[in-house]
Amino acid sequence: MFEKEPHAHDTIRKIEGGKLETSVDLDKQLCFLQKMVEDLEKREVLLKDEEIKTLISHIESNEESFLVMRILINRLMEETNSMHDWVENGLYFDLVNDDLGKEKIFGGHKVNWNSEDRIKSRGFSKGYFDVDDGEIYIEGQAPEYGDIVRSLAQKGRLPQKLRILGHELIHVLQHSEELKKIKRPPSIELDEVQANRFVNNPPDRKTPDELIRRVGRGSRERLVRSIELIDKLNAFGFDTEEVSEMVTKHSTWDEENKTYIELEDIIKRKQNELGLSDDNLEKLVEIDRLERRAERYRVIAIAQEELLRWKDKEVADDS
Repeated sequence: MFEKEPHAHDTIRKIEGGKLETSVDLDKQLCFLQKMVEDLEKREVLLKDEEIKTLISHIESNEESFLVMRILINRLMEETNSMHDWVENGLYFDLVNDDLGKEKIFGGHKVNWNSEDRIKSRGFSKGYFDVDDGEIYIEGQAPEYGDIVRSLAQKGRLPQKLRILGHELIHVLQHSEELKKIKRPPSIELDEVQANRFVNNPPDRKTPDELIRRVGRGSRERLVRSIELIDKLNAFGFDTEEVSEMVTKHSTWDEENKTYIELEDIIKRKQNELGLSDDNLEKLVEIDRLERRAERYRVIAIAQEELLRWKDKEVADDS
């Protein structure tokens, strides 16, 4: 079913491997992905939302939510790139080891659920990472395993509570003990754009307004530039730890040039290494967005297949 459907970062790996070398190659890849996403948007899903809800209700009543979720998450690890970044921040292991919602330490940082009062008192809305006490605070309780399966089957991504946690885990990476040794003021704009892009992929390239609204602070000029730079770093296939290190080490704003000049230099060096013109780099950013978008449809299909697999097993067991 998925032989021709791309994974996130497929194109950049082909460029690095010398399999895509010209502007014509990138144009063909871009057209291919645009057509594929259009077709995927029209493709009929295996299950309607109400059917998904009913199946998950049966799974929960049979106390098999964790089992179904673990099978699904592991299949996504094997067949897509959608979970790879979640391995880096540790959440993948919480899911497959049945540790979600328990008192948990991520790299020495405790996660506190049901922390509404503290979050509001600090001026945040749904969660935050406290750089002073080194703990994460999240509104409400951890989602149930059935909620995770439902979100993957309907939307192709983890539920909002886990994405909020993922956002704060990016801030943990940005403020690691090693990076704290760097005596340089952080950029709110770079930090927030990286965290938002991590949990809200594929990004909307049409306008930065929605992301700026979500961030809710910082300079619009710097936010717009941060979006452009973070999207390019992500399109190059750098992982979350690498990008976190870059935005922390190279956070100085160049007022004269209206940019983060050190990050610009990193991008330019990578661009030259790959032999990409400015125009082709913009195509790569759009290709990255389309690959991630196509992969979300892939996640939806895999999740719904697993729900149907469970249904078929139950019918067979009852026969």
